[in-house]
Amino acid sequence: MSLLNDEVKDATEALDELLAELEEIEKSIGMQVEFDDIEFPALKPITLPKVEFPTPEPPKVDFAKLDDEQLELIMRQFHKIEALEAQVEAMKEVIDERLNVDFRAMYENIMEKTNIEAIKTYRNVQAVVIEENAKQNQALFGIDNKSNSLKKRMNNVLIFAIVSFVVSILVMLVTILPAMGIKLF
Repeated sequence: MSLLNDEVKDATEALDELLAELEEIEKSIGMQVEFDDIEFPALKPITLPKVEFPTPEPPKVDFAKLDDEQLELIMRQFHKIEALEAQVEAMKEVIDERLNVDFRAMYENIMEKTNIEAIKTYRNVQAVVIEENAKQNQALFGIDNKSNSLKKRMNNVLIFAIVSFVVSILVMLVTILPAMGIKLF
């Protein structure tokens, strides 16, 4: 019985060491979020069937002179040992199953909390991206307003240039046509 208790204690200590190492790794890569609201399942005592270990000393057997009675006694003790080994194996299976159920519940709880934190982070990043996009769009629309006023100014300059061009052509025609002998007035 103490052997099983020692094995359970060793397994618990090993698990605690692994969890501490996992926390160190998470902190080193920046996952420093503390989950204070994780609900761990309450540990339930594991009840195991009582194992009765044989206490009588085995009789001294002279293997050269084994009779049926001594052989039968040895076989009974051998069967008792096999039964005890089967009981110990059954207890190990019960403990393993119980630990698996508890660890599975803790794992699912941790995964749920991690998923919630990941969604929060995603939404925060999404909000920042949308906000920055709006700022950039506002900056672009501001440039568009400036470019619209610049276009209006350029249109005025273009109209003035076209009118100046037409007037200069008319002035040239008025100057060149009389020299060619064509009278306009």
